[in-house]
Amino acid sequence: MTVFTVRRSGGAHRLLDAAGNRRAALRAHWSMRGGQIETPEGRIGVWTDRGHRRVTVGTAEHPLVLLDGHGSLVAGVPAAWDVGGNRRRFDAVLRSGASRIDVHQPARPGAHVRADVTGQWPRPELVVLAACFGVMSLRRFHHLRTLAVVGAISHGPAH
Repeated sequence: MTVFTVRRSGGAHRLLDAAGNRRAALRAHWSMRGGQIETPEGRIGVWTDRGHRRVTVGTAEHPLVLLDGHGSLVAGVPAAWDVGGNRRRFDAVLRSGASRIDVHQPARPGAHVRADVTGQWPRPELVVLAACFGVMSLRRFHHLRTLAVVGAISHGPAH
């Protein structure tokens, strides 16, 4: 098993290996709806849908990575994507054959993301960072939705 961590530093989310070496980076919009993944091969766009449950890397017509609970693809190979969260943590699992990526992020602000990777993946930095983006995006969506609800109910009825 290989362990990666995503930490925010200098305006980017950096994918670090177990030794602390930078392997890739994500520069995302503040809402976590989209951004760019930077790997040694170059930069590529990443975005999510309005519900923050579907992640696309590349173009919509020919995605390199598509993470969706109803059918995922990694380099054209079918995969299974399961993502969810609650008040304490957000988790996801990406499976393809015998390979698996488990992603975990505590809900508290500033928490790092951890990805446990088993098996072989094409362009592993890209796939791992896409899965981490999926979890970070869902966490951000839940946080913004909570702020909107609290803001709406804390002002009381209009007079």
